[in-house]
Amino acid sequence: MQDITVKESEMYVIGTCINDNSYMLKAMDQLDKEDFYSEKHKLIYGTMEELIKRNISYDVGIDRK
Repeated sequence: MQDITVKESEMYVIGTCINDNSYMLKAMDQLDKEDFYSEKHKLIYGTMEELIKRNISYDVGIDRK
């Protein structure tokens, strides 16, 4: 079995919460943005947390400039 890195773990949590907003409510019971190692992941998670607190659903879009 291959070891997963902290980065991959964080990406998995964020990806799961993006894929289904209901998982964010579960994550918010256990995690805070400061629990993330990556500054980018802290920003993403913190933003998703704020949106959920304001009752705003979110989705992902990719801008290829």
